[in-house]
Amino acid sequence: MENKVLVRSDLLKVDAYRFEGLVRSFPAHFHEYYTIGYMNGGNRRLICGGRKYELKKGDMVLFNPRDSHACIHSGGDMFFSGINIPKRVMAELSEGITGTSLAPRFSENVFGNIEYAVCFGELHENIMSGKEKSKAEEKLTLLVSKLIEEYAVRTEAAECEDNMNRVCEYIKNNYMNRITLDRLCKFAGVSKSTLLRYFTTQMGITPYGYLENIRICEAKKLLEKGMPPAEAALATGFYDQSHFTTYFTRFMGLTPNEFRSELTNDSGRSNNEK
Repeated sequence: MENKVLVRSDLLKVDAYRFEGLVRSFPAHFHEYYTIGYMNGGNRRLICGGRKYELKKGDMVLFNPRDSHACIHSGGDMFFSGINIPKRVMAELSEGITGTSLAPRFSENVFGNIEYAVCFGELHENIMSGKEKSKAEEKLTLLVSKLIEEYAVRTEAAECEDNMNRVCEYIKNNYMNRITLDRLCKFAGVSKSTLLRYFTTQMGITPYGYLENIRICEAKKLLEKGMPPAEAALATGFYDQSHFTTYFTRFMGLTPNEFRSELTNDSGRSNNEK
């Protein structure tokens, strides 16, 4: 049976969570935060940045913000521990470690390192249990400093990341409108082939795929506020409800109406527990 437990640390401003018994697969998607994780059990096939990995117990994962990744079940129930770190929090940590407030970009998505795994495990347990908060702060700084020293890319790659972010921000700020490849090329000042090659290499997803992710994320927020699916579809740039339902179901595993029903059921359970 699948289960997810999440704990937010107000002190560290990060989220720690644990997946238990996960068997679902996830299509290509991305997050706006960093993720550091550890495979406690199960096997998954990960596709990230154009590279394929076979995840197994003992592997650690490291995702930058907007790293597009797909995860496919390949054997055994997945048990996974993760910590999500907002970009601004990572930038603050980086400034204390390196002297620069530029949020790092990490070059490796999957690695095995016993020392890092032990540090991560202690940090994760401190956050999940709510105990030894001062130690948790110390261990977070220690873990991030190790990752920056080992896997952070250099200035040239960081500058490329900034250029990519400009295109991503344009899409994010205009997702409700019709965005064409010509418009993105004009904004970036490059040809179509250059934009597609550059964007797909850096993001692991096409510009249109990125736009779909943004629209679905924004639609979820509207549905959570009670907006009907038909209205949410138009508000987020989908040309009709059928188009919206198709993409929403592919990303979420639920139709928009089923998603709203889940929210209603969760709300009902919360009220009953009070």
